[in-house]
Formats: sequence, C-alpha cells, structure tokens
Amino acid sequence: MIHNHITIYACLLLSIIGGIVFGLFHYEYLLWQRTPEKLYSTSTILPTQQQASIIYHKDSVWVKENVVININELQDACFTLMQEWLKVLQSEHMIPHYVTLDSTLIDVNKKNIYISFHKSFFYTHHATYQKLLLLVSLSKTIASLQSSLQQYILLVNDAPLIDPLIDCQESFDINYFATLY
Repeated sequence: MIHNHITIYACLLLSIIGGIVFGLFHYEYLLWQRTPEKLYSTSTILPTQQQASIIYHKDSVWVKENVVININELQDACFTLMQEWLKVLQSEHMIPHYVTLDSTLIDVNKKNIYISFHKSFFYTHHATYQKLLLLVSLSKTIASLQSSLQQYILLVNDAPLIDPLIDCQESFDINYFATLY
C-alpha cells in the first residue's frame, strides 16, 4: 500500500517537473541553443564562395549586411544575391512581401543583367526619391559582387518594368548608381 502511494507521488512529482520545464521552454525562459559562432563561421569561405553585401538605405543611413554566396556561375550568384536582397528589404518593410524574383539572365558579354520580378518591387505610394534609393540599393548590392556587370535591366514577367515616376525602359548603369549617395 505504501509502495503504491510512493509510486503515485513520484509520478506526480515527475509530471509537475516535466510540465514546468516544458513551460519554460514554451515561453522561452529556458533556451537550448548553440552559439552562432559554432554554427556559422564567416572565416571559412570555400574557394567557390564569395562574400557579397546587401546594401540598403534605412533611417537616413546606408546599412550593409554581408552574405556568403556561391560563385560557380555568375548568373546563379546574381540570382541568389537578388533573392537575398528581396528578403532583407521585405523584412525591413521597404518593398512588398508578395514580390518574388522570377529570373536573372546575363548576356553573352557578361556586361548586362536582366532581372525579372513577378511584380514591381515599388510600392504604389513610394515617392520618386524612395524609388531612386531602392535603385541605388540594388546597384550597390550588384556592385558588391565585383563582377564584370555594368548595367541592369528591370523586368516584370519578362517585360520592361513600367512605373509612372521612374523610366525603367532603359538600363541602369551599376557603377553610376552605386556611387550615388
């Protein structure tokens, strides 16, 4: 009889302790994490990788976030970099969340890059200055690849991006826009 009571109390005590530990994990009072230094090391960049930067304008300051991308093919590197650029600017609420990158295409001379989005990455309420800052941000980000690319053409569904404030029918000079601001 006493043995049964001890067993019941022991199970009850273990249940209470387990519930408390689960609650601490659930409400993030008790965290089980590795340190980021052990998971990611920026000093270990493989020969097929390169560090590039996502550069954007926020609160009157240019912000630079470094990313490591594969550089086996310039087109793939540009696609990855553009996806990262979109993610960062979407997380900062600078461009709409529904915008996705369809494709990037580099011409034979490796001088021009065609960047095709699903929809325009400009908000309709953006002023010309805000749109210009996004173009400069894109130019600075592409320039961080340190490639032979000189110009980019913005497309929406593989057709020229049409905007009432910015003429996107022509190509944008990467080096010129990257040096603005």
